[in-house]
Amino acid sequence: MVNMGERPLSLFPLPLHVKEKLVNKFLSAIDWISIWIGKVFSILSFVVAIAILYEVTIRYVFRIATQWTTELTIMSCGLVYVMGGAWTMHSNRHMRIEIFYGKLSQRKKALIDIFTFSFFLAYIVPLLWASAIFSWDSLKLRETSASPWDPPVYPIKIALTLGIFLLLLEAIVKWIRNIQFVRSGAKVALQEKEETSIRPEGI
Repeated sequence: MVNMGERPLSLFPLPLHVKEKLVNKFLSAIDWISIWIGKVFSILSFVVAIAILYEVTIRYVFRIATQWTTELTIMSCGLVYVMGGAWTMHSNRHMRIEIFYGKLSQRKKALIDIFTFSFFLAYIVPLLWASAIFSWDSLKLRETSASPWDPPVYPIKIALTLGIFLLLLEAIVKWIRNIQFVRSGAKVALQEKEETSIRPEGI
């Protein structure tokens, strides 16, 4: 017979501070992945600059036009954009309208970010699902651009799905950290209130 007063056994009987440490390590690992993938793909910015310089030179100096430089520039810019999204979110560099947001305290900003996370999910999850379907169909067809240069397109669509997935992971990391920040602030305020209530008069 089960004693209702007994605490249920946990599959992972770890102290709370150990669990928090493991969670923080996991969050830091996602941050590390987001940062380094963003940095690696940012190198393509130099490829874009070189391709544009080459195209301008041969077009206006030698009167020769190329097809591949335009497609290479578009694909490279797309990769930088989608694979750098998670790094941008980690660095808090996404554009936002800060008429009121910028004037709020850090705790109020965290509360707003926690609340608006649901709207982000409503957008990003269907986008991830649709991009995964498009990527899979493109991979099965070994889709190309059908241009004279005819480069494969399916790696770009796969990268789009991976980039959206990384962005979602980083958004979850930020959401968890906002919750931790709000909870830690509440704990500190509660501790200060308790210390004030038990402090002897005149101190």
